[in-house]
Amino acid sequence: MVEGVQDADAVFFLGYHARTGDSDGVGNETILGREIVEIRMNGKPVGESEINAAVCGQFGVPVVFASGDDLYEKELRQTLPDVEFGLTKFALDRWTARCLSPERSHANIRAAAQSAVERAAAGEFRAYSLEGPVALSVTFSSTAEALMAALVPGSVRETPRIVTYTARNAVDAWKGFFALLLLGWRATDEVYG
Repeated sequence: MVEGVQDADAVFFLGYHARTGDSDGVGNETILGREIVEIRMNGKPVGESEINAAVCGQFGVPVVFASGDDLYEKELRQTLPDVEFGLTKFALDRWTARCLSPERSHANIRAAAQSAVERAAAGEFRAYSLEGPVALSVTFSSTAEALMAALVPGSVRETPRIVTYTARNAVDAWKGFFALLLLGWRATDEVYG
C-alpha cells in the first residue's frame, strides 16, 4: 500500500478504515478478511495504518494526513496523535455509518489536507519508526490457516492459531509477514473457516 514511499516527502492515508476486531469501525478489517482475528506489531494490536506508517518510517517519511470514520480516527491517534484528519462519517457498525454530506466530507478532507501540507512543509511531523527487531503476529480464525502460514521460513507458530514473523526492520518484517498471510489465507475453508 505504500510502494515507492522512499521517494515521498509525506504520506496521506485517504479513505482508510479501522483494524479488525477492536471497534465497530466501518469496513474494519486488516489486510485480508474473515481469516484474521487480530494482528499485532511488537505486541500491540495494529491495522494497516500502523503497519504502513512503520514501513514509511523506515524511510524517514511521516504520515501527515488520514481520512475515514470517527472510530478509525480514535484508533489512529493512539499511534499518530498529530496526524491531520478528514472526517467523512460516524461509524455505527461494520456495515453502517451516518455519513456526512459529500460537500461536508470533501470540505473536511480539503481542510485537513491543506493543513497537513502546510505543517509538513514547516517540519512539524516526525516519521513513525520502530527501533530494533519488528515482530508481526497474526491470530487466524482457523488452525489450518496457522499451520499453513507457519511453513514460511523464519515464522514461529506461537499457539495453534497465532503465527509470528520477526525481522530486523519494518520492511523486512512486512515482506515475510505478507508471505505468511497469503499462505495462511490459501488454507481457508469456505464452510468451516
